[in-house]
This record gives sequence, C-alpha cells and structure tokens, in this order.
Amino acid sequence: MAPIVELPVDGLTYRGFATILYDVLDSLGIPTEKIEYVCRGEPRPDRLKGHIVVHLKVLPSVSHTTLRSVMRDAHDFLKTGPYHLLPAALDLNRFLEPQITSADHAVCDEVDPCLKASAQYIIAQDRYIMDVEMQNHRYRDLLFCCDEEFLKVERKEEEMVGKLEEDRMGYDRMKTFYETHEKSLREEIANLKDKVLECEDRIECQRHTLREFHEKEKHRGIKKLALEARCNTMEKLAVEATITTTYSMHHLVHYIKCIEYLQDKVNRISQAWIDADRKRIQEIRKV
Repeated sequence: MAPIVELPVDGLTYRGFATILYDVLDSLGIPTEKIEYVCRGEPRPDRLKGHIVVHLKVLPSVSHTTLRSVMRDAHDFLKTGPYHLLPAALDLNRFLEPQITSADHAVCDEVDPCLKASAQYIIAQDRYIMDVEMQNHRYRDLLFCCDEEFLKVERKEEEMVGKLEEDRMGYDRMKTFYETHEKSLREEIANLKDKVLECEDRIECQRHTLREFHEKEKHRGIKKLALEARCNTMEKLAVEATITTTYSMHHLVHYIKCIEYLQDKVNRISQAWIDADRKRIQEIRKV
C-alpha cells in the first residue's frame, strides 16, 4: 500500500466561515495570520486522484464560533457592512430580544428580493446551525456523562473482577482445604474400617469365649446341682448320724455304767477271792 502524503491546498478553493472571518477581521483592522489548508491522499502517476480529505489548520466549527463572538461584540460597528445580517440572530440564548427583532426587521427592510431571500435563508440557516451546535453540546454532555458512567461501570467491573478473583482464590483455597480434609477423612474411614474388622474379630472371639464360658457354667451348674443333691444327702446322713450318735451315746453311757458296775463287782469278787485265798493259805500254814 502506497504511503499517504500531505499536499498544500489553495485557500480560495475552500470557502466557508474561515474566509468570512478573514474579511470581518480585516474590516475591523485586526491583524491575522495565514490559514493553512492541506489535503491527504495517495500519490499516483497523475498526481492525486480518487478520494481526497481536506483538513484545515483552523476547523470550520472553530471559525464559526469565533466569527459569532466577533460579530456579537462588534455588532454596532459591523451592522452597516456586507455581513450585517449574518450573526445578528445567531446565539438565541445569549442575544437580547431587541437584537433579534432588529435582525428580522433588517431583513424585511431589504428592497432587493434576492438579497431579502438570501438574508432570510442565511439567518434561518444560522439559527439551524446554532440549534445543531446546541444539540451537539447536549450530545457531548451526554457522551461525557456516558463516558463517566462507562468509567464507573468499568471501575465497578474491575472491582467485581477483583472480587471474583478473590472469590475464585478463596474458592480454590477452600477447594484445596476440602480436598485435603476429604482425603484425611477417607484415610480415617479406611482406618476405622480396619478397626471395625478388628473389633468384629474380637467380638467373634468374645462370642466363642462366651459360648465356652456358658458351656462351663452349664457344667458347673450341673455339678452344683449334683453337689447340692449330695449335700442334701450328706445333711440327711449327718442328721441320721447325729440321731444314731445320740442313741449310741445313750447306749455307751449305759454300757459304761454297766462296765463300771461289773468292774466294781469283779473287783469285789476278786478281793473276796483274794481274802479267801489268804485265809486258806493261813489255814494251810497252820495245818
């Protein structure tokens, strides 16, 4: 693509408010500087062809606004000049009613119908331009407000993005924490399952031991019943033995008494025999 170049353009080829501003300033004796006009385009063998954009160092809107201010301030001096109808009814917000009325009367006082129609057209066009500029100002204000709102929305969006980022980081931290906690819980559950299996084995061993204990208790109960029966028998035998012993004691006492009686009787008989023998011996000795 060929480069875009800038070329000077003669000011006479571009009229408008800048040229009128030049004439007004010259009529007021105010020194001016040359307005530079340049155009941009792509160089071709036959100079410039096609689309050409003309740029002014002084924009037409700036020239229009400046011209309006100059004509408003110097209205009394310029009202007899060739541009006396141009700015008289421009800024309706700032111009006084007498000036607007005088401008309308000045148009009506024109004798030449062509000049009268041109003056009416110029004033109407000027007022229309002013309305457009006022609308543009309102649009600029709205755009400025929109820009401020956009900035607020962008700041709010940035804050929300930051908050979302913080929330995401917090979520990531919580997710990591919960994953770690879940992992530890799974390990703890696995350990608890192992402990449950160990407890089940212990319970089974305890059940086996309990069954053995019940069997032993059963045998002990049977033995206890047998011992109780034997004890009852022994008690009966003891009672019978006591009774028998009592009877035996009575008989023993009786027998002891009989033995003592018989012993005494034997002793006396023996003593009588001894005495009798002693007498016989003495008698024998005497013989």
